[in-house]
Amino acid sequence: MIRSLRTLDCLALVGCLTAALRSQTSVQGFGSFRFDSRITNATDFDAVTAGAAHTLARRRDGSIVGFGLNARGQCDAPPPPPGQIYLAFSAGDTFALAVRSDLQVIAWGTLGQASVPPLPTGTGYIGVAAGFGHALALRTDGEIVGWGSNSFGQTNVPPLPPGLGYVAVAAGNAHSLALRSDGEVIGWGRNESGQCNPPPLLPGTTYVAIAAGGADVFGLRNGHSLALRSDGLIIAFGNGFFGQTTVPPLPAGLTYTRIAAGGKHCLAVRSNGSVVGWGENVNGATSAPPLPPGLTYVDIAVGNAFSVAIRSDGRLIGFGDPQWMPHPLPTGLAEARRVSTGSLHGLALLPDGSVATWGSFLYGLSQVPPLPSGQSYVDIAAGAFHSAALRTDGELLLWGYTGGPVPPPPSGTRWLQISAGEEHTLALRSDGAVGAFGSNTYGQTQVPILPPGSRYVEISGGSLHSLARRSDGAIVGWGYNAGGQCNAPPPPIGLRFVEIAAGGGGVSLPAPLLLGHSLARLSDGTVLAWGDNQFGQCNVPSLPTGMSYVGLAAGVSHSLALRSDGELIAWGDNSLNQIAMPSLAPGLGAIEFSTRNFTAVRVGSRASYVTFGAGCAGSRRTTQLVPLQLPRIGSSMRALLRELPIDAAFLITGWSNTTSATGPLPRSLAGLGLPGCSQLVSLDSVALVTGAGGEAEFTFPMPSNQGLVGVTFHQQALVLDPAAQNGVGAVVSDAATAAIGSR
Repeated sequence: MIRSLRTLDCLALVGCLTAALRSQTSVQGFGSFRFDSRITNATDFDAVTAGAAHTLARRRDGSIVGFGLNARGQCDAPPPPPGQIYLAFSAGDTFALAVRSDLQVIAWGTLGQASVPPLPTGTGYIGVAAGFGHALALRTDGEIVGWGSNSFGQTNVPPLPPGLGYVAVAAGNAHSLALRSDGEVIGWGRNESGQCNPPPLLPGTTYVAIAAGGADVFGLRNGHSLALRSDGLIIAFGNGFFGQTTVPPLPAGLTYTRIAAGGKHCLAVRSNGSVVGWGENVNGATSAPPLPPGLTYVDIAVGNAFSVAIRSDGRLIGFGDPQWMPHPLPTGLAEARRVSTGSLHGLALLPDGSVATWGSFLYGLSQVPPLPSGQSYVDIAAGAFHSAALRTDGELLLWGYTGGPVPPPPSGTRWLQISAGEEHTLALRSDGAVGAFGSNTYGQTQVPILPPGSRYVEISGGSLHSLARRSDGAIVGWGYNAGGQCNAPPPPIGLRFVEIAAGGGGVSLPAPLLLGHSLARLSDGTVLAWGDNQFGQCNVPSLPTGMSYVGLAAGVSHSLALRSDGELIAWGDNSLNQIAMPSLAPGLGAIEFSTRNFTAVRVGSRASYVTFGAGCAGSRRTTQLVPLQLPRIGSSMRALLRELPIDAAFLITGWSNTTSATGPLPRSLAGLGLPGCSQLVSLDSVALVTGAGGEAEFTFPMPSNQGLVGVTFHQQALVLDPAAQNGVGAVVSDAATAAIGSR
């Protein structure tokens, strides 16, 4: 039996909550794809650089943030030590470089810190350039050192003439450029298109800035170069197949002041603060957004098919292919109520009932069906290359690769819940049946018939298989089953399943491989996993003492679970940085999350429910408090009392676990006829909880009041046990401390 309990009266009074914190939420992308809604509206950026598919931006405090493809950790800039800042930085293909204020180079990604050449005594680094597999660094003595890929001689820096030094450096696809102190540009490395051969200077001019670009095109590593002359003109040389060497003419009275070269297009800042682009214009990559009155562009960077720029108000602007340039994220994403991830895109359900998307435009993934007047969306699900959303009128809409009309449910029923696999969609009906739509290559839409008197209560679409949990507690699987991912094990005696998650997909090894695995959370807070385990995706980490798992998600070849202390745990394949979860700031934790190729997490003030003290056993094992859903404002905490002798207990909720009206805690209850038992929480509220089968589930409503965030309370139960060997006929459960978090 599920009981709903009133919160303590004090929870409604903000004035009594001395420990309250303000709620702050964001949506962040971890693993192989990095993004953060907190930087969407930031106004403190002062410099930017772009790699093949990721962007790094420096904030005015000297720190660096990254977003985009993060399969090798190329977005995860190490925080500088206290008192240090980053002076210069550069993003390459799958790595990045930065110069700290102590003149040391820091490297991360595929060319990590161990690759950086040591400095001669008395020198430091002052500039860096990251290419496609090769790196260059400029020293204070005017010399350049190179490391990494050298298949075309791109790290063989030409020697300097006597009396000269290098003052700037740039790295392209497979070639390098350097600017000498006499204003000449020197190039080396791959040169099939002349990208290393700058035109001779006009009399009285020098080169003052350089940029090197290029991308793999038709199997060739094409390159192009830019050089800015002292008269404000840009000289472009090298491969111009996409128009990247055709520099736009300048309007009268203007000059160029800044240049950037990418994969197949270029950008430049003009002296009036406007930005002009040329070359391949994928999704508007050469078309900088118009500036608001009074603003200018102050820095630019170019990737393979996207561009980024910083305005004079410190705001970062992105344009071009959104798959690798997830900035800015949709407006309002920080307040999302739910997130769901596909292979190349994400969905968010916003508080107003609209759906926001980010990531790839492929297959129309960003084209959310418009809502009729008076309607809103109530559920979302992202498949690999399609999306699904459920409206308040019960209509299910699909769009993307496997989009299309969905047959209406039978008269008198409606869709209640949706889940998306790789190319199929599941929908739970109000009569307990499941509808399935889309690809059926492996039978993933052939829903098993329900036994009489049973209904489905939860669904989860894996890549090529499907799972459903029935009202009788059984988990049913169907579809691709090469790894046994459809064969759910029975729960241990005395336990039941409370949540399911289906994963899997295709991975590239020496030969392509189809994978599938499944997860299920049990009523004691542990997790079972079965199916393919080639990458350890079924090796569930053990729980620390006092912890439970309270949420699940299954990716292609990795798994996630939320612990009751608010920590998100990942395990399995890390070949693309999938489980490299960065640490969150103190006090923050995961609210909810979704994963496939990458992970999207709603982050906010941490909620928790952790056992801190043991109870005492009577005729059965000690009764346990197990959280099913953590306490968050505007929702209900759900928890379970397990191992109840007669399915009844008095739940005690208190503000303190150190003192009570009768004295300090813990307090021995031996004098009250309960030898070996202790009171561990103050007695501020008591409620009778009843259940069946040795357990009782209860809910604990939390007011939607921001002032409650961070408030802690404690719970313990007085458990009725007539067969206990004491004069009271009762024992006590273990005790838990809860902290209220963001919704």
